[in-house]
Amino acid sequence: MKTFSIKTLGCKLNQYDSALMAQQFLQAGLQQVKFGQNADIVLVNTCTVTNRSDKKCRNYICQGARSSYDGKVYVSGCLIERAGHEISSMDAVKKVFGTRNKESIVPEILSDINCVPSGELNSRYLVSPNDRSRAFLKIQDGCDGKCSYCIIPAVRGIPSSRDYDEILENVKILEQNNINEIVLTGITIGKYDHEGRNLADLVRGMISVSEKMRFRITSIEPVHIDDSIISLFSNERICSHIHLPLQSGSDRILNEMNRPYTAADYLEIASKLRTVRTDIALGTDVIVGFPGETDDDFTQTLDILERAGIAYIHQFTFSPRSGTPAALRDDFCTDTDIYRRSETLRKFSQEKKSEYQKKFLNRVLNGIIEMDSTGYWATTENYIHVRLHPDKIPVQGTAARILITSVNDVPEGIILP
Repeated sequence: MKTFSIKTLGCKLNQYDSALMAQQFLQAGLQQVKFGQNADIVLVNTCTVTNRSDKKCRNYICQGARSSYDGKVYVSGCLIERAGHEISSMDAVKKVFGTRNKESIVPEILSDINCVPSGELNSRYLVSPNDRSRAFLKIQDGCDGKCSYCIIPAVRGIPSSRDYDEILENVKILEQNNINEIVLTGITIGKYDHEGRNLADLVRGMISVSEKMRFRITSIEPVHIDDSIISLFSNERICSHIHLPLQSGSDRILNEMNRPYTAADYLEIASKLRTVRTDIALGTDVIVGFPGETDDDFTQTLDILERAGIAYIHQFTFSPRSGTPAALRDDFCTDTDIYRRSETLRKFSQEKKSEYQKKFLNRVLNGIIEMDSTGYWATTENYIHVRLHPDKIPVQGTAARILITSVNDVPEGIILP
């Protein structure tokens, strides 16, 4: 039996794309092995959001080639759109594929190894990710934003939305396969638009064709939040969690980032969300050290994070990305200033996360059972990852009521009957 492995870097959309390709390989009769084990096919699905991402991708390409029977790997994803010629010229690379026409990747690779599937490969329906706990469901791709630090629009293309009815069919299939949570996935999901139906219309449709599964709205830009989106959170089947990127709390820096909102806009959205869902987990992204950032700008960011009641922060250090306006600036922050602010934000983030989780000590939350090499976990509806101490072995992927018994370094809980 032929074998394959896939290494995925970057966003949830990349994870979705890799899961879909893995499903197609499995449909063709191949066996999946862990990345790093010897395999007939080794595929690296890349990210190019920062220079550091590029370096990691190259390292994994070289690592993957050492485990490939022919000493070469296939490479797909955003890095190919930005530096395809450079990557294809690497000795370790057999063939490259960009972010367009993803449906052709697996058939072309199978053709290379003379593998002819017995039936048609399913390129439209993702039944579930490999862990069978929560399913990523792609609804949209592409971005037409003009953030001065970001290369994604250039490598992912303009926004495009999947067919409304096709997505609803996906939801039905996922529920039939006992998936209890769907994570809506895309580059800018707030730009979903198919035949006049927007994101709010889509989510309401997903609820109407399913019975009990819950839906998680992942990263959505503040400019795409309106009252129709906010009203969705009044439905208990919408997870009490949203990821709303801030990037900076300084209006001056937001303007130079070309982010189309102000700090006051952000606070207004946070307030409206809490009016509908009091205990909602509000996560965010923050970039430390954008060119020209001062200590005062950074202090404003901390102030907005505090006032917004942030539950967790994804922290990034500014990295000049070639091909973007921000990379051409000559007022980069010093390494000393960046390190100092990063450490301050890291400690602030830990405090906010702890404060939020302590609200739920001795409370019961709904969660989805997951498992890894360290044991059993649950991801609650408000995005708290809880270590479980079950009396008996639980069924992975099932929904359960979780009593939070501890919120120290790692939240812990028990499964209630």
